[in-house]
Amino acid sequence: MEINSTFNQAVVGFKNALVQVSQASENIAHVSAKSDYQVITDRSPTSITTELINMKVAEHQAVASAKVIRSADEMIGSLIDTRV
Repeated sequence: MEINSTFNQAVVGFKNALVQVSQASENIAHVSAKSDYQVITDRSPTSITTELINMKVAEHQAVASAKVIRSADEMIGSLIDTRV
């Protein structure tokens, strides 16, 4: 696998994590905006707990992607140093 490809995949993973966090926060805001009565009678599959878990999963995805980006950056730096 090429370093550039790895770097690009990590960036895509990081962007996906940002989208997931944004989506989960919007869902939390939506659920929080409802009155307690609406939440009880609505029985929607979206709960604050589920969305908080989704945010935590997205956080782990972002951290993992950031580590891959850092490793690819270090590897590119090492290759440049050895070629000079």
